[in-house]
Amino acid sequence: MDSTRRYDLDWLRMIAILILLFFHTGMLFNTWGWHIKNNENTVTFQYWMVWSHYFRMPLLLFISGAGTYIALGKRTPGQFAGERFRKLFIPLVFGMFVIVPPQIYYEHISDYSSYWDFYKTVFQFVPYPRGVSAGIICGSLCTC
Repeated sequence: MDSTRRYDLDWLRMIAILILLFFHTGMLFNTWGWHIKNNENTVTFQYWMVWSHYFRMPLLLFISGAGTYIALGKRTPGQFAGERFRKLFIPLVFGMFVIVPPQIYYEHISDYSSYWDFYKTVFQFVPYPRGVSAGIICGSLCTC
């Protein structure tokens, strides 16, 4: 089994994360709807946003597919599934109950008397409002 590190995939991953960082930062300043917005918006960001919207996700999916292909060549399917569970599912659950709720609370802070009043609603497992999470650029680049 070859255990040579794929630095080309590491560099692509770094580029993808940088694009993702600029994309989410730019969402504060362009004119499309998003969770939070800056008071001053500009159309200039939209050119970058359109380009990165169509480029960032295919790049991340390509990197993920390449990593999966390489990992499956070195592990049994059972080992791969167990490793993916530990590395993906456990952080997903942590994020759902620890990282994401404060973001939603601050977005709707005027609707609740306290964070703990809001946090009880997390366990109702109601989907996020349609049109907000269904597409970050609803009406412009996606169909919600």
